[in-house]
Amino acid sequence: MRVLYGLLNAPPSAVRWPDDVRGQLAPAVGSSDDIRGGPNGYPPPFGFVPVGATRLINRDGGRSIWAGPTNGNWGGKYWSGGQYAPPGRPNGSLPPVDSGDESYMRHDLCYDAAGSDPQKIRACDKVLIDELNALPRSPKDWPRPPQPGTEDETEQFRGWAKGWFGS
Repeated sequence: MRVLYGLLNAPPSAVRWPDDVRGQLAPAVGSSDDIRGGPNGYPPPFGFVPVGATRLINRDGGRSIWAGPTNGNWGGKYWSGGQYAPPGRPNGSLPPVDSGDESYMRHDLCYDAAGSDPQKIRACDKVLIDELNALPRSPKDWPRPPQPGTEDETEQFRGWAKGWFGS
């Protein structure tokens, strides 16, 4: 039986499947390899995004649509460690997915340490901008490049981050 799928066509290694979804879909398609985009070659079902992809609307965990887009596990307002983490909530535990995401993680951790001190917050923003500017222009050339197929949106998100934090 075929799984209904949308426009996404990502390599299997680029797809993050929650275990509960894998368990629900496997009986419908025959094996968990099938729903992972495995040997049968089907792309993943609509609604699942490659690891590291930019999500223009990310409402996970109660995140507001007004919080803006997210990228990877650490890029985006109140998006830390792959989960919604507004003030007072802990960061998630997912690791960065590429070099840009590593910079966003350090920025989030810097904000945590800065508290409400405006000088420390500005210093965190400056370090982020410096790190993003130091990365090669093409994400494909980064020490840890993004997943294939997400390079353009990752570069676009980097540009947005530089604008938000004062480049």
